[in-house]
Amino acid sequence: MTKGRFSLLPGRREIVLLALSGILVSACGGTLPPPNMTDVKATSTRWPGTTFEQLSSGRRAYLKKCGTCHSLKSETAVPREAWESTVNRMRAKNGAELSDEEVADISRYLYAIESR
Repeated sequence: MTKGRFSLLPGRREIVLLALSGILVSACGGTLPPPNMTDVKATSTRWPGTTFEQLSSGRRAYLKKCGTCHSLKSETAVPREAWESTVNRMRAKNGAELSDEEVADISRYLYAIESR
């Protein structure tokens, strides 16, 4: 390919950056524990009716959506009662593309594992 020509195919640099990004996101995900039934019970005291699936969905959304813009924060980075307002602020102020359900699930998941 000649210099200066536009190509839709990724170059070596882009491939390396994509691979490194995937490794970093996977590594961060490994440090965030999956929810368990004790987490469901603990979170239900604040949000009655919380389900295991909501906490699992929150973990998946946190890894997928939050990790695309910045490094993932430890669950202890924010006081557990502040996670909901923090996630809402990310959506409102920084334009994070999160549905109301994703905000709730992420907040519940981070609250749950911070409660351990």
